[in-house]
Amino acid sequence: MRFLTLIIYTVIFNTGYSSCIPKVNKDKPRAGIPGGQFNGCKINTQTGFCNPINGDENYMTRHHIFDKQLWIEVLDNGLNHSNYGFDQAKEKIKGILRFAGASDTVISDFDQDGKACNSETNKWLTWLPVNLSLGPAPEDRSFDPANDFDNWALMVVPDQDAKSTLNNIHTAVINYDNDAIAQNLAKLPAVKAPWQMTLGDNANWVKAYDTYGKQKYCPKEVFDGYGISVCPNSDVSLLTSYNPYSQAA
Repeated sequence: MRFLTLIIYTVIFNTGYSSCIPKVNKDKPRAGIPGGQFNGCKINTQTGFCNPINGDENYMTRHHIFDKQLWIEVLDNGLNHSNYGFDQAKEKIKGILRFAGASDTVISDFDQDGKACNSETNKWLTWLPVNLSLGPAPEDRSFDPANDFDNWALMVVPDQDAKSTLNNIHTAVINYDNDAIAQNLAKLPAVKAPWQMTLGDNANWVKAYDTYGKQKYCPKEVFDGYGISVCPNSDVSLLTSYNPYSQAA
């Protein structure tokens, strides 16, 4: 009976570590993560908006879907504070690190459970490409969530399974469900670069006048769904009349 009680206690109150303990590092890895400032495009006066055109190399800035601090908390909670699913999550994050170009030293450091991750490992974890999408600089967007979950950055992810998984992780964070975080971390795809912005007629961002008459960018899905030919200056997922965005976000 004591043995059964010990098993139950271990499963319910697991406090073991699966990986090193991550910390936010605002510096990007030395290998670099693609991205950069966008050159912009001119609004067509007849239509009131434009689809972005290709600028110089690295034509968009990087946006965290989960902001840096929240993303590190996601990794720590799923890997080091869940009761099950953490082993699969750890192997998936190791695979993502390898595929993105992290060194064997980073992989080895990540593998050391219970110790603080070193600086380079923290760079890679903070800037994992799967949590990044390319878009206009924050000051060029009509709405930017600052240090919060970025629905707009998630919307332009073209991989529907990845979008759903990231959204599930966000729901698990809200519900304080570390097991669900771990299970969904294990489902993330390995990608080498941030989710790309598409250009021209098929652009997933557009530039248009905002509600203050300034030229700003917003996701095309938001622009189309808002229905008044402007880029909104708030997170329109809060508007119940705009169901497509509420469902996507």
